[in-house]
This record gives sequence, C-alpha cells and structure tokens, in this order.
Amino acid sequence: MNKSTENTDLLQAQNNILEMIATGQSYRRVLERITFVIEGFVPYSVCSILIYNEKTNQLENAVAPNLDEEYVKAVNGIDIGSNVGSCGTAAFYKRNVIVENIATDPLFRDYRSLPLSYGLKACFSIPVLSSERNVLGTFALYYRESKKPTDYDLQLLLTFSHLAAVAIERKKTEEKLYESERKYRLITENVTDFVGILDSKGAYVYTSPSHEKYLGYSPDELLGTLGYEHMHPEDVTRAWKSFEKLKETNEPQKVSYRFRNRQGKWLYLEGSLSPIFEENGEVGQYLYVSRDISDRKKSEERIYHLAYYDKLTQVPNHWKLVEYFQAILKEQKDQPLAFLYIDVNRFKYVNDTLGRTYGDDLLKLIAIRLSSYFDHVFRISGDEFVIILNNTKANEANHHVQRLLEIFEPPIYLKNHDFHMGLSVGLSMYPEHGETVEELMKNANVALRYSKKSNHSQYQSFTYEMSHEMDRKMELESQLRFALENNDFTLYYQPQLDNETGQIIGSEALLRWKNPVLGHISPADFIPVAEETGLIVPIGNWVLKEACKQQKKWLNDGSLLKSVSVNLSVEQFYQDDLVQVVTEVLKETELDPNNLILEITETVILEKNDVAIRTLEQLRSMGVKIALDDFGTGYSSLNYLKDLPIDILKIDKSFLHDMDSDPKAKEILSMIIALTRKLGLRVLAEGVETEDHFQFLKERQCHEVQGFFFSAPIPSEQFTQLLKVKTV
Repeated sequence: MNKSTENTDLLQAQNNILEMIATGQSYRRVLERITFVIEGFVPYSVCSILIYNEKTNQLENAVAPNLDEEYVKAVNGIDIGSNVGSCGTAAFYKRNVIVENIATDPLFRDYRSLPLSYGLKACFSIPVLSSERNVLGTFALYYRESKKPTDYDLQLLLTFSHLAAVAIERKKTEEKLYESERKYRLITENVTDFVGILDSKGAYVYTSPSHEKYLGYSPDELLGTLGYEHMHPEDVTRAWKSFEKLKETNEPQKVSYRFRNRQGKWLYLEGSLSPIFEENGEVGQYLYVSRDISDRKKSEERIYHLAYYDKLTQVPNHWKLVEYFQAILKEQKDQPLAFLYIDVNRFKYVNDTLGRTYGDDLLKLIAIRLSSYFDHVFRISGDEFVIILNNTKANEANHHVQRLLEIFEPPIYLKNHDFHMGLSVGLSMYPEHGETVEELMKNANVALRYSKKSNHSQYQSFTYEMSHEMDRKMELESQLRFALENNDFTLYYQPQLDNETGQIIGSEALLRWKNPVLGHISPADFIPVAEETGLIVPIGNWVLKEACKQQKKWLNDGSLLKSVSVNLSVEQFYQDDLVQVVTEVLKETELDPNNLILEITETVILEKNDVAIRTLEQLRSMGVKIALDDFGTGYSSLNYLKDLPIDILKIDKSFLHDMDSDPKAKEILSMIIALTRKLGLRVLAEGVETEDHFQFLKERQCHEVQGFFFSAPIPSEQFTQLLKVKTV
C-alpha cells in the first residue's frame, strides 16, 4: 500500500468513526471499531482501550476484541498509580508510556507474567484525555515482539485517542443528562412541558402554567398574541411552514425553534403540533406540546465542537475544513477557491529547545494572528494550518500570500521571548488543481514541501511538474526499500594516497546503486530521498558494515591498507545508538578501530554542538579516527578546528578547481594546509584531477590526496588489483 492510498484509507476510517459517533451508535461499538482500525494499520499488534471509573479510581470495562477473554477479565479494575503497568502509569502521569520489553521493565514487575503468558512482549500506552485534560481512559498497543513504537504508531494512536475521547465524553454526557432528566421527571412529571392551544391564525388561546413558571409569561401576556412573535427570527419561516402544512393536511408536525423568555434569553424548544378535532370533524384549533431542550442542544454543540475544532488552538480542524469545503461547493460551485497550506518554520526547534508548553502557547498565538486577518483558518496537525480563500483567483491569492508573509514579519512575544516565526506556504487552486479536499490539500502540501526546500522562496504555487517529481520520489523510495531488503546496493572504493610516497594507504567507500527497473541511479538523486524518508540510517549502517568487512578482508590478504573511510549523514550520526552500532560492527567484522575513519561534515557539528562533540570523543576513545569532510563548503572556520575532536581535515575539491582561474584560491589553500598541519591534524585534499593539482599539493606538504587523477571510484575487485601495484 503506497502512502497516498494509506492516507486515504486512514481518512476514510476516521470519517466512518465520526459518523458512528454523530449517529449515536453505542460508544463500545465505536471503541471496538477504533481498535480494529488501529490493528489494521499496525500489523502484528493488538489494541485495547480501558475506561476510567472516577468512583473507584480504576481502569475497567476493557474494549479489546482481539485479546483473549481471560486476559481482558484479568486487567479489569487496574489501579491508577506511578508504577502500575503501562496503562496505570500513563493515566497517573497523563503522558505516554513506552515499555519496549515487558519481561524486564520495572513497570510490569508485579504484572509481567500475565501479558507474557499471552505472548505480549511490548506495550505502548497513552492516556485518553477530555478537553479539560481529565483522564477518560487509556489506549494500549501491544506488540508480540520486544520493540518500541514507530513515529507512525504514535501519531496513529494520538489521532484516534481524540476520537475515542469524543465517544467516551458523549457517553458520559448522555449518562449525566439522562440521570438529570430522570430525576427531574420523577419530581415534576410533565409539568415542565409547555402545553398550549393556537387558533387558525397561530394566536394563543390557552397556555399551561409552565409558561409562566419557566418562561416568565403569564397567560394574560400570551393570550391573543401570535406564537411566532416570541420566536427567533431565523426560525419563524420554518415554524410557520410546519403550521401551514398542519392546517393543510391535519397531520401532526414536529417543530423545533428558539423561544425568548421573559428575561430575554433564547431557549431551544422542541415539540409537536396536532389538530384538535371537533365533534363534527372540523378543525379550528391546534394543540402544541413543547419542552426545553437547551441543555441537550448545548451538549450536542459541545460534542460538535470537540469533533470539529482543534482542542489546543480552538480554530476549526481538518474535519471542519472538509465540511466547510463541501458547503461552499454547494453554494458557489463555479467560483474559484484558493488553498494555502502553511508550515511554521523553526517551530520544532522551539518545541525541542524550550519544551512543549512553550510550543503549545506559541501555536495558540500563531492561530490568533492567522485568524485576525483571515476568516477561514484550519489547523491540520502540529504546526500546519490551512487557509481557504473564497472566490479568489490565482493572482489575487498571490497578493494574499504576500500579505500573510508580511503579517509574520513582526516577532511573536511570549514569556519574555521574541519569536521570529517565518512561514512556508504552498498554494493550490480550485478547480485547476483538484475538485476534492484531498486533492487540493495534497497538491498544496506538495507545493509547501517545495517552498521549504527552496533557498530563495517562502512560497510556491502548485504545478503538476511538482506532482510528477513527488511521484518519482515515491517510486524511488519504494525501490530504495526493496534494495535495502534485498542487498541491491554495492560499494565502490576510491584510493587515498600518501602524497610523499605515492602509496595507496586508504580508501573511501562510496555507495552505488543499479536498480533493475530504473538502471544506474546517481547518489545525488537517491541520497536526498533516503535522507527525507529516514532510510539513510539503515542504508548508512549497511555501508559501514560492508566497508569494514572489505577492509578486514584486504588486511587478511596481506594488504598494507591503513584505513577505510565511511561517510556519516547527519541523521545517521544523531541516531541514539551510533556508538553502539559502530562498536558492534567492529566486533562482528573483527576490524581494529584504528583501521576505520568516519567522515562527518560541518553540518553535523553545527547542528547540535555539545552532543556532537561528546559522540566524537566517544568514537575517538575507541580508536576510530574522525575526518571533517568537505571543509570549505559550509561555515568554514580554522578557529574552531582547534576545539574539535578530529584527526583529519578533508579539503573540498572546489579549492583545487578554483585554483586554475583564481590566484587567491591558491593562497587560501596554501594557508589552510599550513595552519592545519600546525594544529597537528592530517590534511587530505579531494578532487585532484591534474598533474598541476598534484604537484601543487606535494610542494605544500599536503599529507594525503584523492581524486580522478589517480583513480575513479571502482568496485572492490578492481581495487584489489590496484593494491597489487601499491603506488599509483
């Protein structure tokens, strides 16, 4: 299943559940449906939902159709506490709890035998919270292997926990309302109903005492007046049509309307109109019976708000967007619409740096600023919003986007901080770019992704070329996953030479991919896709292992090759267990750490300086050497090199290439080599392509060289033959 189909199925499932809630189906059926949906999207998982009992402070009434009945009975009545399994703990702290291994996790110290006996080895629990952040219950996703949930699993449970909260809150509201109404009826019987008689003109002939008691009007005030005189103006036409139909057909009619009481407050009334037949069969008067349903209306409005408005920012959510779009099409199908898909730049940085509370408060202020200038703002998820512009052409939409970007030029002030929150915007137009919400949002989102990649634009308008490019990337992602599973990648090696002796002393491992469908694919094409999708981490780990195996083989065959260099991406470097991965690879391949060089770029260090330095120090303490790659392409500064735990500086090939046309490039290159040597680091120059390059570097005592002048990257078999020559 591709991502687009999966998103469509997910949206359909959510719509189905909302429909079940809206049509009043039992909350247990709704919750059961939610568990089936989650289990369908997360293979080999089992889902359960526990309901919180306020009286006992326990979790009970489990909804878990695919768990063994005896297990369900056993977990009924779980206490809420700080160390009571994953569910009890999640409810206690009102936060997510991940148990990767039930057999060893202390949260299951007193309970682990139960889940383990049913083959449940890991559990991810999240609290189901009301709009006031009160505990309603818990979600649990069990796995039959020791693991932690993926980001997709997390987002899936968070999405459906909101729907579960709506279903449970509706149930609790209905129970409270039913109990309230039951007690009220026992006390007052039918006294609260408003009973009256109207003549053929709709004037009051009789009103029951309840009118005075609950509406404030005495009989004298109402008799002779027309019923619609006290109705809300918006309800008069509908109510009058029902009355006219009653007189025409003599068939009872249902009515609902707002009625203003003596204090000027509008009450929702619901009831029926019926004819009063005289003995001769004629009808001259009509009976109405109504009751106050204001509390029920408030409850329905609250449920509607929970379902269709974002809990945090209170702006309409995705479901309201769908409803609004469909309503607009009915009213003005031929009018153009603009969809602006908005992403808040640097929001993740604020969230990660200052905490989620800051992030939530910032999102509220962003929503307020958007809503202050635009009428139809919707929060989709996280820091993503959509604005719909009615009756707007493309050129007009461009002006609105410029205005939007200007609105966010001033900083947002929050808790003594000024936050400069720029926006990235993608635009799609109805009907040119789609005729459904899904198409328009998808295409606006595609344009948004392009704007985020652009170095010179915060805004992009959708084109179908973008869509084709995204389709190509999706195909590339699919083929990448297949290649990773089937070991379709290969490594080429480019020799690194000692500049003084000319001997090959090392190699750089470079990833190559020949796809059976797409042919040879350049790393410049597939590496960015791997980075975007997160596949770069497992691919990078594969490269590390294969390169170490090959280096060990060359050493076993008698080669004097000192090292193999492996590039680490930013994502791979910041994986939680990088040091452990490197340690395990070296152990498995039996390669001495001194024979491995890990290459990083300046981007890695600048991303999270303190974390990066600690990781580099750990790797160097093992004996692994660190090379700073592509020096000169980023925020190059010889000053900070003295503080970095590195061994080798790799000068980017651009310096050598510029040297032929720019005399200053020679001076800069000479200075870099000299200063780096004084710092006690080894220097390696990349991109050596001519005899002049080689001689220039040799004269300036650059330690090592690498480039096409000596050899292009070649397969390991050819590299083995090259090693027999020893010098190039």
